[in-house]
Amino acid sequence: MNTYNSAEQPDQNLYSNLYALALIQPLLQNYPFIPLTTSSIKPNNLAFLLNDVTLNQRKSILEFGSGISTILMGRLIRKNAMDCKIISVEHDKGWIEFVQGYIDKDGTNEAIQMIYAPLTSSENALDENAWYDTRVLEKSVQGIKFDMVVIDGPPAWEPNKDRARYPAFSFIWNRLCSKAVVCLDDANRDGEKDILAKWEGDYRIRFDYTGTLAYHVRGNAFNSLIK
Repeated sequence: MNTYNSAEQPDQNLYSNLYALALIQPLLQNYPFIPLTTSSIKPNNLAFLLNDVTLNQRKSILEFGSGISTILMGRLIRKNAMDCKIISVEHDKGWIEFVQGYIDKDGTNEAIQMIYAPLTSSENALDENAWYDTRVLEKSVQGIKFDMVVIDGPPAWEPNKDRARYPAFSFIWNRLCSKAVVCLDDANRDGEKDILAKWEGDYRIRFDYTGTLAYHVRGNAFNSLIK
């Protein structure tokens, strides 16, 4: 497994995020303001996702955990007139309404489908954590293959919930296209590190890192890194 470099210098992170913010300005200017908080995906990770969608012409995106990535990928798809659809899975009804408000204002409804999936017990979970209701998910993604998966949910910052995102791979593994990318946010945290080690062992794959995002590329792909 490629170990995340926790010794990366703060100034490197600062430079990378400032550079990323400059890159994504076309998707921020002249649009409604989007709050950026400690819970938000970092700008450099977001820039990687946007680069990958564009460079590798992604067509079908599955996202666990909605937010600024959902909104900006939708804006990118509309702005560049791309043939791409996003299914974004979220367990919090209030947050769905918040994100949907931006989707409505941006006119990106054709690109984004929000799915409410409550958290429930999962046979694939670690530490008896809850995961998205697979009965809801299976109905929503039936017959669809995905060439990008973004895993940024469910929340995993609380004690004993740090490995809550583990079931994602068993759900997506047979739903991936022959050329695809799978991304896990917050890869600097201990829970996500453990999850990545298990995924790499279980599926005999490799994850690489950019910022605090881990990504696995299946098949050939253009380089989406910003540094």
